[in-house]
Amino acid sequence: MGLFRKSPLARAAASQDPFEIAEAYLEAGRLDEAVPFLERALAYHVQASGPTHPNVSVLRTYLAEAYREIGRLEDAIPLFEAALEETRRTLGGRHPNTIASRSNLAGAYQDAGDLTRAIQHLDRALTDAEAVLGTSHPDTLTCRSNLAVAYLETGDLARAVAMNEQVLADRMRVLGASHADTLESRNNLAGAYREAGRLDEAIRHYEANLADTRRVQGASHPETLSCRNNLADAYREADRLEEAIRHFEANLADAERVLGSGHPSTMEWRANLANAYQDAGEYASAIEHYERTLADRRRVLGANHAAALRTHHNLASAYLEVGRYADAIVAFEANLTDTERVVGADHPDTLTSRNSLGWAYLEAGDLARAIPIWERNLTDRLRVLGADHLDTMHSRNNLAGAYHEADRLDEAIALYQDNLAQAEQTLGADHQFTAATRDYLAEATANHDNR
Repeated sequence: MGLFRKSPLARAAASQDPFEIAEAYLEAGRLDEAVPFLERALAYHVQASGPTHPNVSVLRTYLAEAYREIGRLEDAIPLFEAALEETRRTLGGRHPNTIASRSNLAGAYQDAGDLTRAIQHLDRALTDAEAVLGTSHPDTLTCRSNLAVAYLETGDLARAVAMNEQVLADRMRVLGASHADTLESRNNLAGAYREAGRLDEAIRHYEANLADTRRVQGASHPETLSCRNNLADAYREADRLEEAIRHFEANLADAERVLGSGHPSTMEWRANLANAYQDAGEYASAIEHYERTLADRRRVLGANHAAALRTHHNLASAYLEVGRYADAIVAFEANLTDTERVVGADHPDTLTSRNSLGWAYLEAGDLARAIPIWERNLTDRLRVLGADHLDTMHSRNNLAGAYHEADRLDEAIALYQDNLAQAEQTLGADHQFTAATRDYLAEATANHDNR
């Protein structure tokens, strides 16, 4: 019996091969149930074939990927590190398999919020791929694309946009306009434009990508559904909520039919529909979809999965917007505790969760609790993300606003002035965040002068 034979779940249930059972669970999207069988398969093959056997290396990577998918990053990273060390020892530092192992490890670090280590490995992978495969090899372009995505996550928007533009141009030249990797690059570039506040350019690329993917893959292909989701999300961000909701609803219906209600993508797209309903002020529908998504994600992915934690955070935000302050504070406090336990005190998701708890206290009129939370969050974001990261600038504005609310106007004005200078330097004088900060400063200054 071949180690990696594929089999449907019904057949695998009667199998004695733990990997065969695990793979069937993976194909069904039942990740938590797959993990024990992957662990069993790895242990068996280590004992039977030794820790350096090629099948062991492959199983180690499978298990690491499963851990990563269910949010067990503390278990995934050591396995990815072991896989990298093994491929480097047996094949050499610049073998394509070693480059792939390094990229996998970088992805796990990226998920864990350790962007410094992620970028170090991604940059090394790109350098090695260029040296071994050449600058135009598809695997080299994938390495460059992965590095561009990581730069986007650090908030280095100029570098992320430039790299994504380069990757798209190279992939169109090497692979053609209709290749799946080219379509992925256009999607990534659209996302970078979106993060940079260039929504018109982002939407134009998303619309083109949806049309091309539908033509190449078909209207019901998962990639087509993903493209429609991205376009809908850009419409939502551009405040074109009617178009966003229409696309999200159609996408969710298709995903439930094609992928099933428990598939991770289906759950993600339900959560996005909830976001759009929330933005449109349809809070009952938003809360209903958030609660359904949270229950599904906890059941399928586990309560500690990053997606489940994110949904819990969004549900708390919806509670806050409808004035359910007690429910919101309880949910945000639990979410902060869980997030800090799972990913650590310095992870960007933890900092976001703490920031939101500050908002809940502020909205409930409890400035005495909100201000210390935001003071800590600004300190942590300055240390972890840097002064020029957009999240750090948001934290500075939030704390300045709380000082303003507490009539601590000198402190508020000083923070707004610092933030305006930083925003003009990082984002430009015409960026919407810069303009908003300028307005906040003007209002605080006017109130100070009118005392």
